[in-house]
Amino acid sequence: MTKRKFLTYWLAYAALSGCASFDTPSVTELPVRPDPAPRQAQARLSDNATVIAPAPTPATASGNNVAASQDGVTALPATESAELPATARVQPLSIDAPGQTGQVENTALDEISGLAVSRQMPGVLFALNDSGNPAELYAMSETGADLGHWTVNARNRDWEDMASVRLEGKDYLVLGDTGDNLRIRRESVLYLVEEPSLDTPANTVLEPQRTLRFHYEDGPRNVEAFAISDGIVYLISKEPVARSGAQASRLYTLTLPVQAMDELLTARFAGELPLAKSGLEARLAAAVAGVDLNHPTALDFDALSNTAYVLTYRHVLRIRRRAGQSWVEALTTPAERIHSHTLWQAEALAVSAGQSIWLTSENTAAPLWALPTRPPS
Repeated sequence: MTKRKFLTYWLAYAALSGCASFDTPSVTELPVRPDPAPRQAQARLSDNATVIAPAPTPATASGNNVAASQDGVTALPATESAELPATARVQPLSIDAPGQTGQVENTALDEISGLAVSRQMPGVLFALNDSGNPAELYAMSETGADLGHWTVNARNRDWEDMASVRLEGKDYLVLGDTGDNLRIRRESVLYLVEEPSLDTPANTVLEPQRTLRFHYEDGPRNVEAFAISDGIVYLISKEPVARSGAQASRLYTLTLPVQAMDELLTARFAGELPLAKSGLEARLAAAVAGVDLNHPTALDFDALSNTAYVLTYRHVLRIRRRAGQSWVEALTTPAERIHSHTLWQAEALAVSAGQSIWLTSENTAAPLWALPTRPPS
């Protein structure tokens, strides 16, 4: 979504800031926990674990070279960890309840549209910006601390989401150049980049190991949410708001080729997601800015529990795949709304399998949030 459109929406929304929101999508409702006060973290470290700050750089030394303790997260002075490899300086958090674990430290990450959990380094998240930004990949801790960034030898026409996949024994980050607000692109692109180590020098240019060009069988689509399971890419479109109101998102599938190829692939239409009912806030956003607050902006799978998580501008949805059910069947049936949020422009979500769901938004120093994959008993 363009900033101009979203600004228009928020100007209108501010006028009704005293009004309650009663958006009720066609989902199976669970008790929804709204966001508490900003920066009220509700995460704790694993038993006896300690987060050690990364070695300082000229840009971040002032923020990392001090001892700190906040909401159960302790950072030791960087001078005590200088001899440790970078991968040993980060420990994952244990998430017991929804809460903010920190904020994104790297000020270059001001339009985050994609997030992925590292498959090799527990406690590390990768992020990217959308259109108008350099083609760069960023790493951060689960508290938002800057862990480095690298240039990718690719074009950032409109990067909108990110996934991870293991192919032939190697772990890849899949960067999705799938945004198309005007629906005019003849093809979209997925860049498969081998996951870098935190010890990879900052001046290293990451070369995509595969570049997959594809188009949609029924014409251009604007896609901000995709994820991969068992060699299949699942892409969810963000349909424009019509005069009659919001339109249902469309689900497409794309099979990852076994070997690298240069031919144009085709994403096949697989079905529609249930259309959400619109309350006051959603109707206002649709009428003033042409924005559907219920459209998916990120998607990820939890393979350990056969569960998918979808992010919208107002909620996190959970979709469970039953025994014998395909992902197409699961994704095109009603979901569970498990969390409502107040993030400014939430477009990034990733899942630590069997543990936690991470989400954040655009803007500098954006809040980083986490939810447990299992609700409290």
